[in-house]
Amino acid sequence: MLETDALQRVKKVSEEIVEGCKTLSKWTASAAYETQRKYQNEKQQISRKQELLQSTVLQLKEENARLLEERQTLALETENEAAEVQRLREEQISIEQRLAVSKAKAHAMAQQLQTESSELSRLRKRLKKEEERSEKERDEAVKKTAYYKEKLSLEILPLGTGCVNFIFSVNGRPKNFVIEMCDTYVIHQCTLEESEYTDLLSTLKQTQDLFAFIKGMSSLFASTKDS
Repeated sequence: MLETDALQRVKKVSEEIVEGCKTLSKWTASAAYETQRKYQNEKQQISRKQELLQSTVLQLKEENARLLEERQTLALETENEAAEVQRLREEQISIEQRLAVSKAKAHAMAQQLQTESSELSRLRKRLKKEEERSEKERDEAVKKTAYYKEKLSLEILPLGTGCVNFIFSVNGRPKNFVIEMCDTYVIHQCTLEESEYTDLLSTLKQTQDLFAFIKGMSSLFASTKDS
């Protein structure tokens, strides 16, 4: 009886141990499955996070590359703009310099024109006075010529070569001299000897008084005996 009870207790303990082992085994399997499931979930989450991170990193790289390209483009544009601004400044300086030179030339030309206008006006006035004086001298010359032609029985013949033949009638005989009408006055022909009118000719070259010379020559012709 005691052995049977002991066996029963042993059997019961064994069964409890077996049940405990089965329970433990089921719990272990369940725990392992749950752990495996959690691991897979975590692995998937990590994988998704890695993919998301890689995608984010790729996007950041692309964005960084785009920003870098934009900065380079902007820097190039800025450099080009700076070069263009410098070129425009240099061109503006050149234009201002050319404008200053043009203004200086225009001012100089205006002054020169004013000077030339004043000189031209002065020359016109002088020319007018010369014309008036020449006109007056021509009138006086005509009057004197008429006077001497009448008083001295003088005939004046232009020879067309810049020379004039002055012919006098002295005691009914012709006396003449041919003179070149220039500043130096050159006598090419004369009925007097050269030594006789040398002093008169020298005075004429100094005074340019032709009428005094003609009067002097008339006196010489009148005082000289015919040869």
